[in-house]
Amino acid sequence: MATGDTQLASSVEVLLATLGEKRAALDADRLLAWVLQCSLASLRAFPERRVSELQRMRWEEVLSRRAAGEPYAYIVGEQEFWSLPLAVGPGVLVPRADSEVLVEAALERLDGEQSGWVVDVGTGSANLALALASERPGLKVLAVERSDQALPWARSNIARHCASRVSLIRGSGLNAVAAASAEAVISNPPYIAQGDPDLDPASASFEPAAALYAADSGMAMLSELAEEAMRVLRPGGWLLLEHGWKQGPDVVDLLSRAGYAELETRSDLAGRPRVSMGRKRP
Repeated sequence: MATGDTQLASSVEVLLATLGEKRAALDADRLLAWVLQCSLASLRAFPERRVSELQRMRWEEVLSRRAAGEPYAYIVGEQEFWSLPLAVGPGVLVPRADSEVLVEAALERLDGEQSGWVVDVGTGSANLALALASERPGLKVLAVERSDQALPWARSNIARHCASRVSLIRGSGLNAVAAASAEAVISNPPYIAQGDPDLDPASASFEPAAALYAADSGMAMLSELAEEAMRVLRPGGWLLLEHGWKQGPDVVDLLSRAGYAELETRSDLAGRPRVSMGRKRP
């Protein structure tokens, strides 16, 4: 452990059963650096660093929270996505690196000269909306969120990063969006079936259920968006959906049945199908 205090070093053991040795050591170091308000590099470069009793107590507290499964991002109040620091906490889904696959696919289909609106449905922390806006200054993004708990996080992040080109509204799905108005619709909707054994127990315990679970074996919201987006998209516009790694064929099938063309599925960092997309015919 990167500190001269053996009491602090021994406390790392509280994480072992939950996270495993490698993950426990990394999270303990990151939490200690956060408590001491120094960089991880500085912490490791100066292992003789001493801590106050107040700092030790604070570190013990955050270690216990992490050992109980609380997401690291909730504890420190921030998560980086697409190189943007985003405020997060209870009531909002923690952005995952896998969702950057959706951003990459959208950027390929929305060139730098394009203008108009993109709609991000279920924006959560506004991570997708802000990542896209940061890369495409000609576009405006409408971020839609139904959760009263998530809206303050999205509002804070939009004000911090891109208030001039990202608009936030409270709503469900695409009901409030005009017909044939969007160049693209993007979404990381709830897509997990109740009782899915692949879901991280910590996510189930701490992150909002409304952002995780959907009816019809996790397909309900994906199916709804495929139907609604056909009305909202301009001819030639794109629908891009993040989904569970086992749902790729089913999502492609529902896009095909809804009338989309140029269907494609992209894999996440682990090589698993994660994002499917289709184009409204011109």
